[in-house]
Amino acid sequence: MQAIYQWQLNPQPAAELIAEYDAQSDMDGADRSLFAELVQGVVRDPAALDAQLEPHLDRPATQVDPLEHALLLLGVEELLRQPAVPALVVLNEYIELAKQYGAQKSHAYINGVLEPVARTLRPAEFKDLPRRERQ
Repeated sequence: MQAIYQWQLNPQPAAELIAEYDAQSDMDGADRSLFAELVQGVVRDPAALDAQLEPHLDRPATQVDPLEHALLLLGVEELLRQPAVPALVVLNEYIELAKQYGAQKSHAYINGVLEPVARTLRPAEFKDLPRRERQ
């Protein structure tokens, strides 16, 4: 999340971002491969990710708070390219990050946008599940 937030404010190649964060000691224990894949995917084509988000946003993606936008971009990228990670796990991860780092109600916004995206991208995982309540 921090790398994508940084990239939004100061665009740079994915390889530079990955190398910068790879060198940090707080990456110990992180799944570096997943980190690199997610960063590369977001940086490669953010417009395609925003196209998935736009129908569910209440404003243009360019007007979404940068932290929330970073979480949403990463969430869509993970839903698209990491099918081994269950959609509900993806949703929970980004909702929890929003609770920890976002504004007071950003977790509800993340949930309200990512859940319909997840239902669209992975309908089979939601076929027997009711819509989740905003958290």
